[in-house]
Amino acid sequence: MTETKTGEYEMLFVELNTKVSVGVIYRPPTPRMQAFLLKLENTLQRFSVSNKKAILCGDFNINIADSSGTEYLNLIASYGFHSHIVDPTRVTQTSSSTIDHILSNFDTETNRSRSYSRKTSRTTFQSILSLLTLSHCPIDPVHIICHE
Repeated sequence: MTETKTGEYEMLFVELNTKVSVGVIYRPPTPRMQAFLLKLENTLQRFSVSNKKAILCGDFNINIADSSGTEYLNLIASYGFHSHIVDPTRVTQTSSSTIDHILSNFDTETNRSRSYSRKTSRTTFQSILSLLTLSHCPIDPVHIICHE
């Protein structure tokens, strides 16, 4: 397990059976996105260099439904990651945004979640379980590694 906590973001990663790492990320809705993107790039680069499968999920507070998410989307794509959440995850009477994300770096095009519900985490959990199944990874953690 690897945990990183700053005032600008929190990240926790667990390695499951050495086949896939699952990360949970929280980024507060602050305007200081560059420091977060730099740390995220370092994280994505580690997965790219090690050729390890990874699932990243959480509240990134980066709206990928508008142009403010372009730099972030380009960054994750440059390391082979793609988003599985395409519909709004935060909806108010006056706006909607897609700020909660599930990312992976392995091919799951047929399993993108368009049914994400902002009222329940069940669909998110099901999406993550589906990704783990697609990566041929047993659900129960067998091997946890601590870094830093």
